[in-house]
Amino acid sequence: MKQNRLIRNDIILASLAVIISLGVYFALAFFGDGGGDIASVELDGKEIMTFSLDKDGVYMIEQCAYSFEVKDGCVSVVETNCKDKVCTAMRLDRNGGEIICLPNKLVIRCKTQKETAVDVTAG
Repeated sequence: MKQNRLIRNDIILASLAVIISLGVYFALAFFGDGGGDIASVELDGKEIMTFSLDKDGVYMIEQCAYSFEVKDGCVSVVETNCKDKVCTAMRLDRNGGEIICLPNKLVIRCKTQKETAVDVTAG
């Protein structure tokens, strides 16, 4: 009798844990940050450009003969002067990620436009 009660309570506890976990997951999925709405371009470690993922267009970086296209919130490489052209297979969208071209020392990454809290060290 006691063992049946213990099994029933374990099933209830496990069910509640699953329901709470699913509730938290769906709350974060629907009301969470949702990724970024802007992207930045860094050349040799220095940010040289930011652009909105909401505005479609083709952008050119003249320092390294590199061009990329923003279309429907996604970024893809159109043209590059490097030999291997690995970056042409990469895509970036609002969910994050990076496009990296090592020969040109170029990084395109998704950011968020929302202001974040200031990181301060109290002494």
